[in-house]
Amino acid sequence: MPNTLPVIAPDTLNNATAEELLDLLIAHADRAPRSLFDACVARGEGMVAALAAFYDAIEALDELDNGQWWAQLHGIYILGKLPDEAAGQLLAHVLVMADRRGDENLIDWVAGDWAHLFANKPASVVEQVREIALDRTLDWYTRVQAPDVIINTGLMAGEAELEAALDWVVEQLTDPEDDPDYRNLTGNLLLDFPRERYHARLEQLAEEQARYGSLNVTFDQNDIALAYARSGDQPDWLRRCEPWSFYDEDEILKRQARWREKDEREAARAANPPALPSSPSAWAGPVETLIRATPKLGRNDPCHCGSGRKYKKCCMAADALAAMH
Repeated sequence: MPNTLPVIAPDTLNNATAEELLDLLIAHADRAPRSLFDACVARGEGMVAALAAFYDAIEALDELDNGQWWAQLHGIYILGKLPDEAAGQLLAHVLVMADRRGDENLIDWVAGDWAHLFANKPASVVEQVREIALDRTLDWYTRVQAPDVIINTGLMAGEAELEAALDWVVEQLTDPEDDPDYRNLTGNLLLDFPRERYHARLEQLAEEQARYGSLNVTFDQNDIALAYARSGDQPDWLRRCEPWSFYDEDEILKRQARWREKDEREAARAANPPALPSSPSAWAGPVETLIRATPKLGRNDPCHCGSGRKYKKCCMAADALAAMH
């Protein structure tokens, strides 16, 4: 893969239609430069319309090519920059669409970014996000993105609105029939906003996780004690870079290096496949003890194993189980 970024002439960016800019996003995949992204945002309503047509078209496809896949991610970042209601509605629709398509990779790329992406959207759009949290036909991983938006909206609006948002989110933890992964990850979010009035609820969730040995144990009694011992709120999304750092030159080049390394590893494995063990007893390799990283990783931080995935979708469950033994 090339080590340089594509260069697009300013006249091309200034004179292209929204549809032509979208074609450039498809062509350049994950190497699209910031100048192209900015030109797309500058098209405003025209770009929202072009993206709506694009998402309608790909929704009917069984598979996406590489450029189409990256273009749908670009669309999410573009919609996140646009403050109008239509952009917010389409943004929420795209995440639901990804869930319906089973495109977990797309949801994984934007996991933890929703608070930023919806920060400039009107209240009507935030209500649409509440519906995502409540929709049990969606996968827990899609639903668990929504509480970040609800809480951040309250955080920006003022103290009373923040407390109301937190109380709304806590209500989502009360139904034992709801998906345990959704309840556990939402409870983990609330550790960033420790309030005495739902301390007992979090302890109950920790007990349930320990009792049933969930594969997605996300916090325990020690985590709760640490959260309540510190002062102030520490929302996960404020520690993270804004999602538009995706277009920083360093980030683009690091991605290309990561893809090259992955291709090289796969080629090496294909050229030198591991030999099969000579006896059944040899199948059992050494047991590796997994120790949770210190300081504790945020659920949306890159996993410590170097996979490039979010921690909560990679080693978090295994780390939590190892810590119990």
